Amino acid sequence: SSSKGLEIHEKIRGLQQKDVAPALNSLGILYIQMDDYEKALPLSQRALEISEKVLDQEHPDVATTLNNLALLYESMGDLKRHVYFAKD
Repeated sequence: SSSKGLEIHEKIRGLQQKDVAPALNSLGILYIQMDDYEKALPLSQRALEISEKVLDQEHPDVATTLNNLALLYESMGDLKRHVYFAKD
């Protein structure tokens, strides 16, 4: 499964490696497209956490992750958080 592959990737490369965040983000997007928001949210949050630690705040990958989180919150009906993440 995708989750198992991600676990192996994190163990090999380390959680803080900057290439782990895009993998988390992509898996989160997949779950969003499947309307499985409970699985998407922690992945998207972890992607943002890692991106903010290993990349500059102005990096396009951080912006993409923020945008994806905003879209996730909008899909979940959480407009307050949607607006918060959309404005960053």
